[in-house]
Amino acid sequence: MTDTSRSKIEEKELEFFEKYYDGTPCNKLGDKLRLERMITSLKHLSKENNFNNVLSIGCGDGEFEILFSKHTNHIHGLDLSPKAIENANKKVEEKGITNASFEAKSFFDLNLNEKYDLITCIAFLHHVPEKELESFIKTAYDHLNPGGVFFSQDPNINGILRSVGRVLIKEKYGELHSPDERELVPNELADTCKKIGFSEVKLHYLDFFLIPSIYLFPYKFTFMMPVFQFIDSVLSFSPIAHLSSGFSLLARKKAGGEVT
Repeated sequence: MTDTSRSKIEEKELEFFEKYYDGTPCNKLGDKLRLERMITSLKHLSKENNFNNVLSIGCGDGEFEILFSKHTNHIHGLDLSPKAIENANKKVEEKGITNASFEAKSFFDLNLNEKYDLITCIAFLHHVPEKELESFIKTAYDHLNPGGVFFSQDPNINGILRSVGRVLIKEKYGELHSPDERELVPNELADTCKKIGFSEVKLHYLDFFLIPSIYLFPYKFTFMMPVFQFIDSVLSFSPIAHLSSGFSLLARKKAGGEVT
């Protein structure tokens, strides 16, 4: 990706998310359940309960990182939005959390000497242009220690409820999604990770109702959020799991080495 094209993409994303962080309403309990489920998925797929040094790309206002701080010695969040980073820093200061830090910075500006045991991209990869996705993941690979883990969560192109949502909420659907984002093909993403050199790649289909309900019902039906989460947990192990709205991916770098 050239510096010019990268700059244009980042400017568009920044413009959208500065408005988003101004106050896009969401159901607080539902969002907390979503993030806790993400951490459970990560721990389940990696079979690890604690990571030494973590980088979170596209951290937003830090909600995931704050929750995950219980499972790491240190987590550092990056986001293009200064407003989101300001909110994240306020939260950790108020909560007295000392092992989470945040920075308004592009991932591509990181020093390659910086290495991590875990790199997370929560709802981020679908914002990376399709032609640049492999290069982005390769850069993440290079920033991992041997045996390190790359973890992502993104919308599924096969998600049946996404098609329904576009019809039912129309303009509002567009308001919740930036112009450049798209759904991803889970198996294609897994194949890309294998091509780059990750030795272990796993997929987990995890959402049908919870995430859509967070934005459809920001101020009501809060009592239903645990119900939606339970339904999702059942469907994620059913024959229609591949039709989920979202999926997570875990890829592990071979212990002791680079691509062979």
